[in-house]
Amino acid sequence: MTQQVNDGHDGTTTMVTSRRGFAEPARWLAIYALALIFLVFGLSKFTAGAGEGLAPLVSNSPLISWWHDVFGVAGTAPAVGSYEVLTALLIAARPINPRLSMIGGAMAVILFLVTLTLLFSTPGVPASDPGPFPLSMLGQFLFKDLGLLALAFMVFAGSRDEVAWRKLR
Repeated sequence: MTQQVNDGHDGTTTMVTSRRGFAEPARWLAIYALALIFLVFGLSKFTAGAGEGLAPLVSNSPLISWWHDVFGVAGTAPAVGSYEVLTALLIAARPINPRLSMIGGAMAVILFLVTLTLLFSTPGVPASDPGPFPLSMLGQFLFKDLGLLALAFMVFAGSRDEVAWRKLR
């Protein structure tokens, strides 16, 4: 919503966009963008070769290498994919039940915290050519999860606030 505001100094008016003008659609865009990312990445884990693609990330991680013992190399990708698809569905449930979205947001935060640890355990993450920010393409792919972690936390916090607000009504 745009409104005119008299700034009071020289009689001029300024057009100001209220927070509600862009914040509301941006919030919903963020929620559904994150849900879509999880849905697409989750479904891709059910494709042929997905297990082999994840294998070097999982096997070199002291935090999650046990997944191969539990699910096997071929079964790890579908297990992670199931987690990601469930996360997407829970996040997308925000209009129906913000508590479900809060759970999905927490699941997203956990996943991105785990994937960020792969920056430190996966061979080939540092670029062979040192520069101002020496990350390989794999390292850059993992590093972008820092922004997605922030988005996931925003979805979690917003859903949590919505749950609390609905209790007060």
